Amino acid sequence: MEWIIVIYKQLTMKLSSMMKTLIFLGLLINCLIFSLPTVAGYQDRTFSKLENILDGKKRDILSRLDIEKEKVASASKDAILLEAFWNFQQPSSRSNSLDKIKLLDGHYIANYSEFYDILFIAEDGLVFHSIKMESDFRQNLFDGELSNSLLSRNLQSNAEIEFIDYDYYFPSKEPAAFFITRVNDGDKNLGWMVFQFAINAINSTLSDHQELGKTGEIYLTNAEKIMITQSRLLPENTSLQLKVNTQAPNLALTETKGKKLLSDYRGVMVFSVFERFKFSGVAWVIIVEMDEDEVITNYYQANKDTILPSLFDHLSPGKLLSQLPTRTSADRLRVDINEYAKADLNEQISTYGIASCTGILISMPQRYTYLGHIYPLDDVYRSQWSKVFLNFGLWISGEESIDERRDLLEDMIARIKRFESYPYELNKLNIILAAVHTDSLEGAIDKLLEEGFFLSQITVLFDPEKSSVNILAQGGNTQSLFEWNNSVTDKKQWTELGETANLAQQVKRYF
Repeated sequence: MEWIIVIYKQLTMKLSSMMKTLIFLGLLINCLIFSLPTVAGYQDRTFSKLENILDGKKRDILSRLDIEKEKVASASKDAILLEAFWNFQQPSSRSNSLDKIKLLDGHYIANYSEFYDILFIAEDGLVFHSIKMESDFRQNLFDGELSNSLLSRNLQSNAEIEFIDYDYYFPSKEPAAFFITRVNDGDKNLGWMVFQFAINAINSTLSDHQELGKTGEIYLTNAEKIMITQSRLLPENTSLQLKVNTQAPNLALTETKGKKLLSDYRGVMVFSVFERFKFSGVAWVIIVEMDEDEVITNYYQANKDTILPSLFDHLSPGKLLSQLPTRTSADRLRVDINEYAKADLNEQISTYGIASCTGILISMPQRYTYLGHIYPLDDVYRSQWSKVFLNFGLWISGEESIDERRDLLEDMIARIKRFESYPYELNKLNIILAAVHTDSLEGAIDKLLEEGFFLSQITVLFDPEKSSVNILAQGGNTQSLFEWNNSVTDKKQWTELGETANLAQQVKRYF
């Protein structure tokens, strides 16, 4: 605002008071217009970013597959492979083939190692040789349990097929796709050389998440909406194990491409872009998504100076209890100032007299709750510049520097990350800040976001008309109660979290 005042003074030295007022209002309106968060623009930029990533990854996949397809096509003229095909197909040569096997294995390693295996298959379906010699070796693809494989069904229905989509191939105990080249002797069909292409080759192409933050991911589904690749966000194996029955593949398969805010396969709202594409007659859907929670958090961080004052205006102390609670547990854990403690499921924990201090609850539902009582000299109360000036003053007085004083919130988070939860579980944590002032809130929120949490995980309870607040909680967030006290009127007010909006819901008002 300082630059407005300077321009205003320069322009209005010789103008009437009415003209001065009009100029000032014009400058002020212009400032406010250009400082307002551009929400629609931020959403558009998010979709545009995801679309660019999708286009790039789709090109990478197709380029990789085209290279492999061309290599397999040229294998029909590879003298060593053709000689191996002829030699190993002859029954009389099988008992005296060690040198031939070594020659073929060395050729495979030098020229075709990007393929998991090479199967040599006779026209009648017999796998008469392979590099890995798994359970399909010397078995007939067209008979018995192997006849149910996608490889077998495609070879029998279309002898000229060049590529077979990913399907579970039980001899290798994993999903596999196959590139195929036919072997001919003049007009006579001898069979096929089949190059097995593991799913890890595609997973590695999609593994770069540098531009996708913490929750962004890229994955493929087939025409049946089964996820082909590995989810970045689930710990279990998802390749050909997970049905993605969401709008993204549904729309892609009917409309070819699109973008939308929708619920993903985890039931989480995401910004999603999607497109159907084909390779060698096989249809896939490529999907790039990022959690709405992360997009909202990024938006807040980019526009914090504008959003934060409005956030403070919309905070509340929580849902008022119609009936006062009874204090039943004499052995409740108690947290004093500048301390924190953990309560396991259904254990009770409390802290009292949060006035100039700040209370914080970090809970994993149905497991544990950490309660902290942060004192006013803690790190979250200080901006970077205030720390510099405070440290200087403390140094002059010979006291301990603020950097050497306790950062209780950071200590709590470090312990939770080290001892309590796996990294993929951290997005399930619920965090409540409770205070009768705003002195620490910006710093605490910043700290939580720096540690990888999202605004959707943070709820702030705030009542500036009260002098202090007490917190009574049970481990696992089964119940958290807040007693707000007014020292002037001696009135007390009990609240619970209820449906109090978290910070993402608050910021979403701008969306």
